[in-house]
Amino acid sequence: MSTLKLANKYLREGNFGKSLEVFEELRKANPNFSLYEKGYSLARQNLKKHGAKNDDMNLIFSRSVIHPESKEPLATVRKMVIVTPVYNGAEFLAATLESILSQKGNFTIEYSVMDGCSSDNTLDVLTDFQNRIENGNITLLCHGIKFTVQSAPDCGLYDAIAQGFEIDEALRDPNDILAYLNADDVFVPDAFQIATHVFENTKARWICGQIHTINSLGETIHSVKFPLTYSREDILAGHHLGGDLYFIQQEGNFWL
Repeated sequence: MSTLKLANKYLREGNFGKSLEVFEELRKANPNFSLYEKGYSLARQNLKKHGAKNDDMNLIFSRSVIHPESKEPLATVRKMVIVTPVYNGAEFLAATLESILSQKGNFTIEYSVMDGCSSDNTLDVLTDFQNRIENGNITLLCHGIKFTVQSAPDCGLYDAIAQGFEIDEALRDPNDILAYLNADDVFVPDAFQIATHVFENTKARWICGQIHTINSLGETIHSVKFPLTYSREDILAGHHLGGDLYFIQQEGNFWL
């Protein structure tokens, strides 16, 4: 395990004293590590503003809310498990959240946003959405919504995603549909319903939709003009990894 991963592991466990020892080793070995220390200091101020007590030194803020109109889980209703990693992504985050929470169809949404201790107003945006969900001020268009926000140190994008999928992992069903979406991307309307339909009516265990490129105003600047399929042979041969075929973009992927 790398030194930084070890330090963050101690932080998540609440062992702040031990983590400080490791961070001090990093600071001595790397003069630029003061940048990390500044970031953690800002994160502590941000977490304190959102209710953390003075002795909550482990830099972890976690809260889950459930939409009051959510129905009891049914075996016939799929669960969409979605994770969004974010760090200082407040500018476009609301659009990402709206695109997920407004999905309509016969499924439940279990949505986790993993914040890497942002120092901007990312947590303000997330707290606002959680309050709206908890108070029923967001229209429920599916079977139910559970929305979890966790702010904690991580070792980058993929570490945050892995942590997100670990939330409620013990409650997973083999038929749950999984996906992750970054904090400046959006799902198109009916994306979840289409994914649910495909998984229920085919033997597929992984699917990918078409990707559209949008600008900062949400305007489409590029669209794929023809249907795409991904053969096992082309994937294994690496043709979608900078070869002669389109990249398989993460934003359109769903899997079981």
